[in-house]
Amino acid sequence: MQPSIKVKLACLAAVASGALLPAVVAHADVTAARCAADPMTPARARLRLEWARACGTTVNLVSPTAPVAPAFAYQNGLVSANGGIPLWEYIETDDFWGRNSYSGVDAAVNQIFTESQWRTGQYTATTDTAGFQKWTESDTLALTRPVYPVFGNNLDINAATQLFVNPNYALHDCKLYTDPAATQVADTSTTGFYVNEFCASNNVACGDGVCTGGETSSTCPSDCPPCGDGFCSFNESASTCPSDCGVCGSGCAHAISSTGGSLTASCDSCAGQICTVDPYCCTTAWDAICVGEVTSVCHESCGGGGGACAHATCSIGTNLTASCDPCASQICTVDPYCCTTSWDAICVGEVSSVCGGTCN
Repeated sequence: MQPSIKVKLACLAAVASGALLPAVVAHADVTAARCAADPMTPARARLRLEWARACGTTVNLVSPTAPVAPAFAYQNGLVSANGGIPLWEYIETDDFWGRNSYSGVDAAVNQIFTESQWRTGQYTATTDTAGFQKWTESDTLALTRPVYPVFGNNLDINAATQLFVNPNYALHDCKLYTDPAATQVADTSTTGFYVNEFCASNNVACGDGVCTGGETSSTCPSDCPPCGDGFCSFNESASTCPSDCGVCGSGCAHAISSTGGSLTASCDSCAGQICTVDPYCCTTAWDAICVGEVTSVCHESCGGGGGACAHATCSIGTNLTASCDPCASQICTVDPYCCTTSWDAICVGEVSSVCGGTCN
């Protein structure tokens, strides 16, 4: 987290011209509008930072060993916490104002990636799939509200037209767009693009009726009903809260979240509901369709976050289907990558940040 020399020089130049103070007043108003037009929850902000880092390295540096000029790489003289690995930093551009840099005016890929989401601490060095060294820090140092870049087609935020990132990060799309839905690619061939500001992510306010943004039954019971209130809410399941949701198929020949022989409607309340709409499940076999109806008919999740899924939502693994679990559905709505490509560590983290759940 070394301060940027470029930022210091820019500030000194502005002070010398007498333009800094008025610009800050105007800038604050525009910044608020830009951040409001491109809002991010903490989980989405971290995805934006992952996207910016990946685009900065693969688009601007191209190669970790032979960066395309003016981009370059250098050892910063420090070593990692995991085995004393020499730390490599990647600079996207030598342009003083960060033109076409996904990391902003500093253009320092790993520095911006870490300081935007963690407090100062030791780095762990790994190698990403493209061969670039990646820095991360301990979860204990994670910022509650990471900051994320917003873009424009002019260095001056007051004159810039706001540009947007494709919200489907699973596509790894490094283009910028003129609209939040990413339907119209922005032409920055002559203007270039710039990081106009780093906005602070915001949790959804408690009381809006949605259990998200890090809310839990302890911090916001009005949005995330607690176990024991007599109602089986969307953030509860027979596994996590049997007092509200009942024991999932405990009186049946096999779990209702698993395929097998036909079940009797009287063995479980959910089995009864399913067999009312789909008699096949109680006369012939409890097949995959019957298992899927645990969610679609009973609105239950029998595995504490993954009973009807290929694996638990608290475990890293293959991509899940949104319909397999209510929490999986919420996560895949804000982070489609989890249901199209892979259920990675970010998806697991979103069990807490998006669903308000807890992974032990």
